[in-house]
Parts: sequence; structure tokens; C-alpha cells
Amino acid sequence: METSGELLAAKCAQCDGSVPYEPSEWFGHIWYIYRLQRAGYPFGANDLSVEEWMDMGVLADEMERMERCVTTPLTR
Repeated sequence: METSGELLAAKCAQCDGSVPYEPSEWFGHIWYIYRLQRAGYPFGANDLSVEEWMDMGVLADEMERMERCVTTPLTR
């Protein structure tokens, strides 16, 4: 996904903040199926395309990374 992780950080560095971030339709689709999976929807191996599975993995990695950042206490 071109608007996640390091790629999003690079895009944000180029933006002056005057344009609000709007996720792509593809991201909305991946977010929707990610939430279905998190809620227990039983996707089978062939229910999604390879691209959907790969982007779901990228999203899951990003969500786990963000959760670790929030739950890990800062050390000084």
C-alpha cells in the first residue's frame, strides 16, 4: 500500500498540512476486510486475492507496530 508505514511518512514529510489525508478506495476495502477478519469472519485461503492478503498483512504489521508503541512504556 503506497500510503502506509514508511511510504506514508515520506508523503507526510512532503505535505505542508493544507491538504487533509483521505485514504484511497483500496485502503478502505483492505480496512473493511481486515476488520472482518479481526471480528472472526472465517476467510478461506482462496476467498481473497493475493494482493488483498498481502495488503492485509502489511496493515496487520502496521497495526501491531502501532499497538506496541502505545503499550510499551518509555524508558529514559
